[in-house]
Amino acid sequence: MKNLSISLLLSTALFTDAFASITDVDLELSLLVDVSGSVNLTDYNLMVEGYALAFENASIHDAIAAGAIGAVAINMVQFDEANSEVIPWSLLDSSRASNRFATAIRNVTRAGSGIGGTGVA
Repeated sequence: MKNLSISLLLSTALFTDAFASITDVDLELSLLVDVSGSVNLTDYNLMVEGYALAFENASIHDAIAAGAIGAVAINMVQFDEANSEVIPWSLLDSSRASNRFATAIRNVTRAGSGIGGTGVA
């Protein structure tokens, strides 16, 4: 799927000072989703559902729990002509939290016009 453009970006300092100062995590992860015109609705839905299924997967739950701290922080950003954080930073420290994040992914509305290029990704 050459038009399918999913990017995972490991972030280092994207937390707000307040959240970062009180929460230790094994990993900070931004899920980047291309909502430009190069991604049709079918491919977009495939991306979103793939992310959601991953966070419902017991292997992912186990991998998070196996970290030294047993928690990750994650958000979701859609990009087209501009970037839009569609799910704010969330703490995943249990299977329940991961499943809630999967539900949040499925509830995201596609941002952007869907007609532009990737802009400032």
